[in-house]
Order: sequence, then structure tokens, then C-alpha cells
Amino acid sequence: MEDISIDKESGVSEIFRFVKEYHDNPAKNGIRDLYDTVTPSYDQTCIPVLSFQTVRGILYSGPNKVVSILNEYRQSKSISILDCGAGTGLVGEQLHASGYRNVIGVDVSQKSLDVAKQKGVYKKLICAEIVPQGMHFSDGEFDVLTCCGCIVPGHISPKCFPEWTRIVKPGEPYLKTSVNMLLLFLY
Repeated sequence: MEDISIDKESGVSEIFRFVKEYHDNPAKNGIRDLYDTVTPSYDQTCIPVLSFQTVRGILYSGPNKVVSILNEYRQSKSISILDCGAGTGLVGEQLHASGYRNVIGVDVSQKSLDVAKQKGVYKKLICAEIVPQGMHFSDGEFDVLTCCGCIVPGHISPKCFPEWTRIVKPGEPYLKTSVNMLLLFLY
């Protein structure tokens, strides 16, 4: 894979160019390779580390939206949350800042998870592909599942939704954001 130089103006277009490239010519580790390559500068220049006071880089409010909606639906901060496509931990940071401590993150890129681990916001991090069948979690293991900005071509497939309903407790929500869309699914 070619080296990527990311700045504020080109960061997102670089990722989408590579996403299209991998979608058109999928390689076994294509998305893993992509994020392993962009991870060192991902938070600083492509997707900012968000807080309620500061936004660096380009505007990306998905993690804040996920936590805002979750706070509307949940009173307890001790619920179990699975963050699919955890990456460098942007959603985890916002969950942690809001008081959620029982969060497990899963992502295909170990380098991204290494960055997330340094932030200390996840109970556990798992490097695994997020697939439509056979995720290694028990039925109803989680109160909530989040997936922010990952349901795009070449990333996590919407075909995972049935598997997600299996691992989330019946009647509980999972939250998904993609681009400028936020959906809350209740069963």
C-alpha cells in the first residue's frame, strides 16, 4: 500500500478514495491495511478528537451524536456497550466522558486499537473482523451496540444487523451513524 500523507483538506477524500479502491478490488486485508496506514495521523487530521469545547481538524460529530442519543434513552451508566468499528476510540472517548465504563471495542485494525488502548476508555479491546455471522459473543450479551461511521462500502456490511440483534438484549437499542445519518433501532 502506498504511504498516505493526510492533511485537513485531503484526509477524508484519501480515505474515500481508498475505500472505493478496496470496494472495487477487495483484498483480504484491504480495510485493515488502509486503517493501519492512516492510524498514526487519523485523530489529529482526518477525524478530530472531539470534546464538547474543542473540535480540531474537520467537523465530525458522529461520536457526540451517538452518546447524545444514548443519554436520552439510558439512565444507567453501568450498561454493557459493544462499540463495533471502534477504531482509534473516538466513540469510546465520548462514552467515557459521559460516564459509561462498561464498553468493549472491536475493530479489524490492531494499530487503531493500539491508539484506542492508550486512551484508557475501553474495558476491553478485540481485534476481529465484524462479520454478518459468528461474532464471538453470547446471545443478549450487550445492552447497547454502537457503530459510528462504519456502515459504508468496503467497511462493515449492513448484513451484520441480524447478528447484532442476536448479541444485543431483546428490546434494547443499537445505534448506528453513517455520514450525516443517525438511526436508532429498537427491537
